[in-house]
Amino acid sequence: MQKRYLFSFLVLVAVLSGALVQADESRPETGTFTKDTLRNGHGELTIINDNNKMDALAVLTASNKNALIAVYIRSNESFKIVGIPDGTYEMYFKLGNKWDNIAKFKEKGGQYRLDRPMDFKTTWNSRGMEYSTWTLAIEGAVPNSNVASGKVSVPEEEFPDLS
Repeated sequence: MQKRYLFSFLVLVAVLSGALVQADESRPETGTFTKDTLRNGHGELTIINDNNKMDALAVLTASNKNALIAVYIRSNESFKIVGIPDGTYEMYFKLGNKWDNIAKFKEKGGQYRLDRPMDFKTTWNSRGMEYSTWTLAIEGAVPNSNVASGKVSVPEEEFPDLS
């Protein structure tokens, strides 16, 4: 009788473990691009998802709000986008859980944009080439530690189209 209970328990553990692994497989890895464009510049943007409970979709747009890059970043992870061309860009975020592979979260945690644009610029001088590098913490919403910026809530209809 004990062997039957032990066997039933082990089967239950195996089924639950498989369900957890399967659920995690539908959650993209950090650095999964849902939209990408030609990145032939030198700019770099490191995005830190410092939210302890929710994953993020970070969306970099041109000044006309057209989405150029959208990348998935898991909770408490970071990702560096390289090759950003010179220009002025806006940064948007979606936070949530239970990704549905259509650039949406089933459990929504909000949508935001930074309250000011980010400029990327490449220059040459006596030391050689210099280019913009930004570091952005989603919850802290602080691009580079010396330039304070905030995040502004964005309604669904104002969030960039990712198609």
